Formats: sequence, structure tokens, C-alpha cells
Amino acid sequence: MSTSIADLVAWRADRVPALGVFLKDVARRLSAGDPEAFWGCAPAFEALVRSVAARDLLRAELDLAAEDPLYTPPSTDALSLVDAHEFGLLLGLVRPAAAGEPLQSLPEHLQVGVLGPLRLAVDVYAEAPGHRNESVARARRLRGEGAISLGPGEIAGFRSGEHVVRFDGPPEGTLCLFFTSAAVQRLRWVYDTNTLLAVRAHAGLRAEHAPARRRSHLDHRESQGSAWLV
Repeated sequence: MSTSIADLVAWRADRVPALGVFLKDVARRLSAGDPEAFWGCAPAFEALVRSVAARDLLRAELDLAAEDPLYTPPSTDALSLVDAHEFGLLLGLVRPAAAGEPLQSLPEHLQVGVLGPLRLAVDVYAEAPGHRNESVARARRLRGEGAISLGPGEIAGFRSGEHVVRFDGPPEGTLCLFFTSAAVQRLRWVYDTNTLLAVRAHAGLRAEHAPARRRSHLDHRESQGSAWLV
């Protein structure tokens, strides 16, 4: 079979019923153009998280690898299910957060759901009110909001421009789904973990996870034109 991105998404949606239902619901809601439509997808996302989609997806990927010798199975730690202009959906194994890893703002709204088998800790920070995303200001500083713990089947949402989060999984890792909106902010800000001060900014490309490198927060693809605050 063809393994183009569009064909692969359609094939997965057909083989994984819960994923197909979710994609149809999201497409219907987001097509209306309502800026709050992403948050209206929360019930559908929660249903997907609580379904057996992960099990069905694993079986489907194994079947495809057996049927098509040219198909390269995805990483066992991260699998991009959808990477479209309107939204993204990524399945990732989240491991412990690396000590001193910089914190990064969210260019898109984010919903995260825990598939399990273990819980996920989330450190939550608030971006300083009054700072425009594209304003390079040395005084930009985060405010710690505490931590939350999510168990299997539970979801949480974080708004771009308001929240910065760091995911901290168990040593064994726990499987999570990450549902992102279309771009909301143009810049992704990077903050020092100790001082919570902004240190640089770069183009806010869609967030991606890199658990294969034992990183458990939303990673990024660095642009060549970063702005440094030094």
C-alpha cells in the first residue's frame, strides 16, 4: 500500500476505530472556524484516551510492517499520528525530565492524555501577563503554579500564551497522547529552569516530543534565526 502521509493517516483511522471517530469529530468542529473549537474537542479526546486505540494501533502497525516490506515502523518511543495545519496528534512514551532542561513556551494550545500504565507528573508555570509574544523583553519571567498528576484515562489542557509545562514521567516511561491546535503564537520562548527568566526565542514550529533522547517535555525544532537575551 502507499505510505504517503495522507494515506497512512486514512489507513490508521480505518484500522483503529476510536481514532477514526476522533478524527471525524475534530475535523467537524475545527471546520467551523471558532477560535475556541479546539477546547470543544476535549470530550472526543478524552474518549480516545480512554479507548483501546493504543492497542489497536500497535496491532495495525505490526500488520502494516508485515504486509509492506518498504514500510519502516515508527520509533517505539514516539509516533506522529497527525501533523496537519489545523491540529497535531502524537503518541509518545514520556520518561523522567532531564535535570536543568530549559522550559519552553507553547506555540499551540495543548491537551495531554495519559494512556498508562503509570502516572504522569506535570509541572505547570504561568507566563507573565502583559508581555506580547513577539516582544523581546529581558524582564520576561515565568511564575510557578505547582504540579499536577495525571493517571491513565485522565487529560489536561494548557493554553498557548498562558501556560508553560514540563512533563516528568516514571523511569519505565508512561504512554501519552498529545493533541495540539493550529499555531497560536509566532515565537517559542525558552526559559532558564533555575531563574525562570527568558533566555532566547525562536520560530514557534509545531511542538514535537523526543522521548528517544530521554526528553519528556515538548521539544522543538530550532530555527536558524533565534533571538538571544544575553
